[in-house]
Amino acid sequence: MPDTDPRNEPWSPWTTYPDRVIDLHELGVLINYERASTDHRFRHIKLREVATISDFTTIKCSAIEWTTSPNHRLGLVYDKRPAQPAGDNENPEPDLITNMVNDPIPPLLRHLTTRDLETFYWRTRHHDASQVTAVILQHFFDLFPPYTRVRIRTMAPVIPSTRQLQPVSPRDAPINPPKHIYYSTLVSDRKVIEFQITNPKQRTVIAVLPGSKPFITGGYGPIKHTILGFGPPASPIETVYDLTSMQFGEEGKGNKRKGLFVLEPIQDYVGIRLPKMVESHTMSEAKLLDRVEFDVNDIHLIDVARRVKTRWQRRKEIPFCAYCGAPPEHGKDMAKCSACKLDHYCNEEHQRNAWPFHKLFCDPTNRY
Repeated sequence: MPDTDPRNEPWSPWTTYPDRVIDLHELGVLINYERASTDHRFRHIKLREVATISDFTTIKCSAIEWTTSPNHRLGLVYDKRPAQPAGDNENPEPDLITNMVNDPIPPLLRHLTTRDLETFYWRTRHHDASQVTAVILQHFFDLFPPYTRVRIRTMAPVIPSTRQLQPVSPRDAPINPPKHIYYSTLVSDRKVIEFQITNPKQRTVIAVLPGSKPFITGGYGPIKHTILGFGPPASPIETVYDLTSMQFGEEGKGNKRKGLFVLEPIQDYVGIRLPKMVESHTMSEAKLLDRVEFDVNDIHLIDVARRVKTRWQRRKEIPFCAYCGAPPEHGKDMAKCSACKLDHYCNEEHQRNAWPFHKLFCDPTNRY
């Protein structure tokens, strides 16, 4: 009887088994969309006010995290919409950047750009969400056989690596480095990376009214941060996957400050990104775990994972935006990359934002 176990087939970065090669970049946009748009902490909230150096005008905030370091803070005030009739919950409207502000736009917010709103949206929804996101990823991967492959696509590293958690001197860099890296590995070969972050360089104070206690990213004391690590078969971790990096501000954006999450070589994450986001960290002493602990009562996280799986499996019939993960608007077709005709986008702005990454892999023969 022939051997049909995919684990025994010859390895190639673009090897495909029917619907069993999961692209991590595509997975990231889907998970972030599904989690953030239904985050129970921020359901049906509308932005009321934004404050930075100046103080709030519509509320009084005495939290020490707000009253200190005014040059490195962002304050966001939201109003929670009253509970809707029971029938509305059968198909609740997702919370998106496009509906986070009341219509008509309040005078206090008319100066904000689309990029501003995008940043505020993700800084809010990613607050203290790294562990939750790791749990969703774990639930998602548990829905597939352990020999399922994941495909990792990143820009080439800026810093040469010892293939460990620390970068090495640039003098060891190759003369003609590649512009991008891609490989595939088993989904079961991932690692959970847990480490401590101290003093993020950008502090965020989020007030959701009515309510008494603000959500604060960058309070005093260490913050546990959870990411995932991947590497080629039988290799140490080479790539980190941080889906909630934007809670730390613009420096948490992905490729060339355009992407909405981080998927990059570990040495660049440690040597370049973390120093821009935080004052100090314990990445060199990080815990490497096979699985992340979670509350068995968090059934809604399993629901998120299942929605992501359904959308990923139906991606050919119902495409999604390769930048933000949104599905097509009702009755409308999505824009499509004119070259590879594989990646879809909500609009031209999302296509422009995705281009620095997508151009490295824009080849119709490489996927599906």
